[in-house]
Amino acid sequence: MEAIQFTEEQRRWSETTLELGTIAKSLMGNQEEVTAGNFIGTQLVENPNFDQNIPGDSSPVLGNELVQNGDFSELGSDLVINGEFISNSDWNLGSGDWIISNGFVVANNSNNALHTNSAVATSINLTYKVTFDMSDVTSGYVKVGLSGTNQTQFSNNKRHTLYIVSSGNKYLYFTPYGFTGKITNITVKQVDPNDYWAKTGNVTITDKATLVVTGGAMASISSNTANLVNGSTYLITFSANRLSGSNSLAFTDSSNDNITGTPLITSSSDNHTYTFTAQQTITGFGLKRHTGSGNYSWAVDNISVKEIIAVDIDLWTTIVPNLESSVKFETGKATIDYDADGLQGLCGIKQDGLSSGNNFVIVIDYKMISGKAKILGIASSEVILDSTTRTKVTFNVKNTSSNTLAIYRRTPTDSMKMEIYSINVYESNNVVKNGTGSDSVGLSGDWAASNLNIESDTINGGIILTNAGGGTQGSISQTVTTIIGVEYRLYAKVDFGDATSFFVWNSVNGYPTAIPTDGISFIDFTATSTTTSIRVYINSTSGEFVNVTDINCSPTTPFNLGSNWDIQAGTGLVANGYGNNNAVESFTAVADQTYRVEYKISSYTQGSVRVQIGGTNGTANASVGTFVENLIATNTGDIDIQNVQVGGLNFIGVIDYIKIQSGEQSDTLDMTDQDPKAIWITGGGALKVTDMSGTTSTIDNLPSDKFIDWLRIKRIWLTGTTATGIIGIY
Repeated sequence: MEAIQFTEEQRRWSETTLELGTIAKSLMGNQEEVTAGNFIGTQLVENPNFDQNIPGDSSPVLGNELVQNGDFSELGSDLVINGEFISNSDWNLGSGDWIISNGFVVANNSNNALHTNSAVATSINLTYKVTFDMSDVTSGYVKVGLSGTNQTQFSNNKRHTLYIVSSGNKYLYFTPYGFTGKITNITVKQVDPNDYWAKTGNVTITDKATLVVTGGAMASISSNTANLVNGSTYLITFSANRLSGSNSLAFTDSSNDNITGTPLITSSSDNHTYTFTAQQTITGFGLKRHTGSGNYSWAVDNISVKEIIAVDIDLWTTIVPNLESSVKFETGKATIDYDADGLQGLCGIKQDGLSSGNNFVIVIDYKMISGKAKILGIASSEVILDSTTRTKVTFNVKNTSSNTLAIYRRTPTDSMKMEIYSINVYESNNVVKNGTGSDSVGLSGDWAASNLNIESDTINGGIILTNAGGGTQGSISQTVTTIIGVEYRLYAKVDFGDATSFFVWNSVNGYPTAIPTDGISFIDFTATSTTTSIRVYINSTSGEFVNVTDINCSPTTPFNLGSNWDIQAGTGLVANGYGNNNAVESFTAVADQTYRVEYKISSYTQGSVRVQIGGTNGTANASVGTFVENLIATNTGDIDIQNVQVGGLNFIGVIDYIKIQSGEQSDTLDMTDQDPKAIWITGGGALKVTDMSGTTSTIDNLPSDKFIDWLRIKRIWLTGTTATGIIGIY
């Protein structure tokens, strides 16, 4: 490690505190410094697992907030002069019954009122928030109000708050009744000073930013800024608690007419969300007491009204006439629920942006509740979804013309309900035609056979090759389309019959150096032409046969795959148990650098698997799950996904992804070396940490070249940390 040059301040700290042999090391991390992703290429759709943070059943694209001061928190400026009593002025002291002393106004068994020398309320029916502190109360009480309006009694030593509705041009009064004590920090501020809300009837705004509607007569509150448009759809949220009575709340425009088609709010519980389409010309928005008689009281808060601009929900577009009833998105699932109505297919979800003319792999995890669905747009012919149990299916399709992936009900006039848990789409990189023998009609046309008979295995899948007689070796071949300069891996998987061995061949570099007998043969080559000839050779004698289950020629992956490993579109990195070997990605680790490793085993049969970085082995795991650990590299080696035999059995399973993050920063893991004696911030910004007691906090606006010796930490967060060049002193 290079020597660190300390500033004079740091040097003085070092000379007095640090012991010889203290180590300084970088704590910075790079998120996703190395990643193999999901091994099968880039995911082409966004939010495939519906796992974004979705607020409620649905989260449409919303316009701007249409109501102002929806939480009733806005206050005007302080209308009281000298409310802290820093001078002997601006107050009528009640013929000397009150005196100003040391920041207080003091009464001693007073009976004459204290009041402001000027009016604080200037208009009728305005609401004011009044606050003040009382202390050293030994007797009596005071009544507080605007002149004679709304006098309220107080006698406790604490900070007090009250709301007063003015009756005109009024002074603030403190009327004592044998009162002995002190008062200070008096404020008077107008509620809703910008007149964002119009009130009718008995309406009061409280200190909890709550609207309270009371009385048997009609009462309402309306926004002066929310102008709704006929035919538009709005998302309305608010909190409402029924305090007394049994009447409902109703939606209203500024004319106090019911908004057609809106529901009544009958529940006394908090937090209401409504979506509705305006059916008439709306000049405003509000809430009112529903038609009826009797006394009632509601508390309403946190009102929000936003137009639904588009039903583009978390990157998936819905085409539905009714957002609430037809398509719902929730974390981890999308539900399409549609009754028969004759609308020509207008129910489903879709995404655009897929390239026309390309081959794709679609992996969908779904369950049909009723009816049938189909995948449209990307496929040359429709793919039917009809499983009534949760099923993950994979389709290989060719996008013929459209750039849209869509799932619709199959028949426009039939009922359909389904749940979709994930939709993954990958571009298929395999340039081999009919490498699995699934296309029985085109089998002879896709492959040219030499000294072999070829047919599709319709029962077990794959291609059946049998000796045609008269030789010990036969082959099948085809010419594939390649890109000049791109490295490809050609491989074949074989379930042996009586054949002795087999191997693959290509026109660029010919034969491999070895003829495998373990069921997999592969060879890497760099394409030198737009077309490349490939072959699979079978060593056999008369009457022998083999079953070729997969022939693939694809651009090479980040990993160098041993014979135990395979990459399958829509699945991941697959270990098949054929050999005791590893999958390796070329990566220059930094010795003594800490790396955060995360990978997911989605399927497990036998053996175990571990990650090695720079010669350091991670924990071997033998189960389904997501595994995270910190590893300190020993040398500059590669990243290995290592097969670890258990009872002589090689690993069989599927790895969905692996992520490698350098450094000690992590949102989920504590540092390997906790509690550095000091932290040096070389690049300024915010620092989010968890200290040794478990408390998480963020230090904002740290300057560059900042030395901190008072903070004892066990975790530095990636999220929330913007400071750079973080060095720990040990």
